[in-house]
Amino acid sequence: MNKIIKLLLICILSTGLVACKAKKLTIELKDKQIESAISGIEETAEFEALFEFSGELDDKKKAKLEAIEEIVRADMDIDEFTITGDGSNTQVEIVGYIPISSNENLDTSWYMLVSKYVGKTHTVRFTTGRQYQDLKRKISSVDSSFAPKEYHPTTIKFKAKSAEITVPAGYVDGKPRVMWSNTVDGRVVMRFADGIFDDVGGTFLYTQK
Repeated sequence: MNKIIKLLLICILSTGLVACKAKKLTIELKDKQIESAISGIEETAEFEALFEFSGELDDKKKAKLEAIEEIVRADMDIDEFTITGDGSNTQVEIVGYIPISSNENLDTSWYMLVSKYVGKTHTVRFTTGRQYQDLKRKISSVDSSFAPKEYHPTTIKFKAKSAEITVPAGYVDGKPRVMWSNTVDGRVVMRFADGIFDDVGGTFLYTQK
């Protein structure tokens, strides 16, 4: 019986860890930033993430989230960390910046990785860096149910002037697409969520100018 109880506790804790992903993550990205990353100059992209947790925002939960705010602000470039409650749910909205870099396994929690694919074509991918596991461990020490997943439903708002891109799979301006290619002269919105994107970051191909 004790073994069964232990197994149930492990399952409950594991479910808590898996469930903590952003309701939405939006990243603002420009072609000039990608060009800089290709040339070896690190840039930053603005992001906005919204997390939602069931249950009212009581004093205990608020204290835990404020402790997590201190951890996140120490590890990431954060402008805003807003905690609100509507009676039945608790929301945390985070606004800040993540790096855009061509360096593998960057010393950060999350970033946009620009990697050479073939010729002038590069992959642009949302991924984790070396600090992710450490950040997850610190947040888990406060409350494991708030530990963040590696990947989240991601929307990339991409602004460019005459930039050639390909989206292997995802939503482009609200429509499901596979191997969608086009020249962007203005703005395009790409969304990567569910299915394989629970385990990998949203990715598109960019042709260097």
